[in-house]
Amino acid sequence: MASNYITNVAIAGRQQRHSGSIMTEALLKTAARRRDSQANRLQQTETIVEALKGQDALIIALSGLAPHGIDMTLIQAAGDAGDLVVFQSKGNQQQNLVSYIAVSTGFWYEWSLAILSAFGIDFAKRTVTLFDEGEAKIPTSTWPQVGRTGAGLLSMPIKAEGGNGACLENLKNQVVYADSFTVSQKDMLESAFRVAGTTEKDWTITKESAKERYENSAKEMKQGDRIEAAIERSKSTTW
Repeated sequence: MASNYITNVAIAGRQQRHSGSIMTEALLKTAARRRDSQANRLQQTETIVEALKGQDALIIALSGLAPHGIDMTLIQAAGDAGDLVVFQSKGNQQQNLVSYIAVSTGFWYEWSLAILSAFGIDFAKRTVTLFDEGEAKIPTSTWPQVGRTGAGLLSMPIKAEGGNGACLENLKNQVVYADSFTVSQKDMLESAFRVAGTTEKDWTITKESAKERYENSAKEMKQGDRIEAAIERSKSTTW
């Protein structure tokens, strides 16, 4: 890595229509402007190490439904391939194998809003399940923001230029937090009322204890419910 900037980037998860593809689009726009970045997609599991040789960074942006353990396989391969910086999920770091930067973007707003198990809102049936009173605000990110976050980080110099300033070296083996805004279920519901031209009386609203919902979801995960597992995993996803 002769340059002080990352130039070759491998992305695991690029084909799926979620953060991987969104980041690829953002990176390619950056490449067109800088003319020194490119995105490469991993092809076959058995050739991961070979595919990563010559790369400066690996972005792991896998679906929550990806086979269990594949992220650890990728991290091991990155360690075997050479001096790569791995951008990955908060909570999935494997110490001593690679240098990593974990990025937590919270729930993806567009994706989660359409999933009943995530934000509890069913737009088609006009029903909503509020967790407790539905007033707790959480950080969430839009997909464009996720793309900008990835492109922004990868556009930073590896080491500080001129002896100071932001650089990737200062973020090594740490967690970076990014979000678009904070929002509650009631905020989302008010937006739904406005967009659909409805009022509260047009919806069926129920409430559920957040503690009980968490405990029931954890139980379903242990029993193999992959949808619940994906929702839970997305809470701390990198991208």
